[in-house]
Formats: sequence, C-alpha cells, structure tokens
Amino acid sequence: MGTGADLQDRNAGPGPNSLLIRTTCFREFTPVLNASIKGYEGEDWSEGYAVVGAGLTFGQNLWWDIENAEGLYPLAASQNREIVGGACHIVGIVGWTIAGGKGWTAPMYGLGVDQLLHVDLVSSNGTFLSANFSHNEDLFYALRGGGGGFGIVTSLKMKLHKPICNGSMENCYSLWNTTWTGTWKNTKEQLSNIKYVLSIFFNWSSENNHFWNSFLHISYDKNSGNYSLAISAWQFGRRETNVTQYDSFENRFRDLSIEDSYHEMNNKRAEENATPTVTNKYWCELFPDADNSSKCDLYPWNLQRWSQNIRFLVNSSTTTKT
Repeated sequence: MGTGADLQDRNAGPGPNSLLIRTTCFREFTPVLNASIKGYEGEDWSEGYAVVGAGLTFGQNLWWDIENAEGLYPLAASQNREIVGGACHIVGIVGWTIAGGKGWTAPMYGLGVDQLLHVDLVSSNGTFLSANFSHNEDLFYALRGGGGGFGIVTSLKMKLHKPICNGSMENCYSLWNTTWTGTWKNTKEQLSNIKYVLSIFFNWSSENNHFWNSFLHISYDKNSGNYSLAISAWQFGRRETNVTQYDSFENRFRDLSIEDSYHEMNNKRAEENATPTVTNKYWCELFPDADNSSKCDLYPWNLQRWSQNIRFLVNSSTTTKT
C-alpha cells in the first residue's frame, strides 16, 4: 500500500488473514537527464527519466514532513521537465501507473503505462526482480496495464519530457474555466440547452485533445435547487505558437447560453473580455489569488464532493456525438 487510494478497496485485503505491506516510505526521486534508455519497440528514450520510489505521490503528500512530500510534479519541474501523472495529487504513483493512468499531460504524451520504462519488485516467493523492455519482458508486459497482483513494486523508472514550449515551462500553460449556473427547472428547453452544450464540449474536446486536457463537472445542490455545469480546460503551449488552437476554447464556448442561467468565463461574465490563468504549473486546478499564478491549491477530492458531481475525463476516445 502506498496511499490506500483504491476505489476497489483492494488495499483493505480480503479478510482478517491479510498481510498489508506499506510502501509509503520508499521516497526516492533520482532524475537522469543526460542518458538514453530503451523504450517501447526498441526506441531510445533520450529526454530523461526518473527513478521513483513506490511511496511517492504526484502532488503534495498527506504527510508533509517526509522526504519528497511535494510529489512528482514539482520534483520533475525542478529539473525543467514535464511528467505524466494523475489529476488527484495524493494518489500513489504505482497503482495509477500500472493500471493505465490518465492525467493532465496524457493527451500529449500518452497514458501512465506509456511512461513506464522499468520496474523493480519483490515476487510472491521473496525474489527480487527487475522487469523492462529487454529483461523479464512477459512480466513487464503484464505490469504495463495489468494492475496489481504480480509482486510488491518498490520502484519505477518513468519518462520525463522536455517542456513543450521550446524547452521552457515559463508561462507555458493556460487554464480556462467556464460555468453555467441557475435554478433547476427540468424544462424541455433547459434540458435541450444542456445537452447541446455537452455535445459541443465532446466534439470540441475530440478535435483539440492533443494540446488540451479538459474536464466537465455537473452538480446539483438539493438544498438550493441550483445546478452547475462547469468546464475546465488546460492548454499546453503559448498563444504565439498557434493562435487558432489557443483561442479555440473561448471561441467555442463564450456565446453558448442555457435558459435562465448565469454564464461566466474565468470569473467574468462570459460576454466580457475574459483571460485565462497563465502559469508554469500545469498540475494545478485552483488559484486562490487571480494575480498570483505561482500559488495553487489542491482541489477538494473527497467523497462529499463526488456525491453531487459527475466528472468526465475526455480524450481521443470520445468521438460519439450526443
């Protein structure tokens, strides 16, 4: 168990006769930036990789006073590298990676399993094993997407990526938010408008998924009777590189309206001249101070939030129109 964040509750064990092995204290982060390593189908991966202990998380750990508690995102950034990781900062790297792994930079660089270059583990008979593309290939194949059950993983080697903005993370990432809020009336027109917005979102995301990562939230407050439909979208790359791509979110969603709803974009009325949050930190969702894009908070990932939200992570597999 690294963090115990398993929605299938496998970390709890099948019963009282279970053995819980805690890997939280495996805290290594060793970047290797100037050496190539064998990757998928014999490729030479030369942008760098990191040796990471099984106890690390992607963002700030719940235990703030232990080694490398800040997580892989800031650790990779300290080496001027991007990394593919989960949207929830406190999720452990092992379970997320070997089970598939979607996250902020996955549209550009692939899933978590695509970042995996090497695994060190202890087998069920106590043997220390290594697996990669040239050693114990069958085991490595199983680990790249098969999830847990093949041994106790102690460390991984994961790809690092040079920043997409000509090798610099400075003001490379832009966050757009747009929200429709109003009283839930359950009218035919209101439902039709919401479905239309969903259709526009799915098609826009499918068209632009390589340089954008987007989330859709739908929530309802039973106490007030109000609903909220919110879209958050990260753009990777500066505006001067591709103006059409950069402006596509604002151009597509600014003029979309829903019956009797208040529509805002980046904390302004949608019809006003909105601007995105431009930052060096692609892994953030909340910026408490609109004028300080270097300070960000964790999103409140908890069951209380999930109970009233539906969240979609959209990528290139979303092609069906609604």
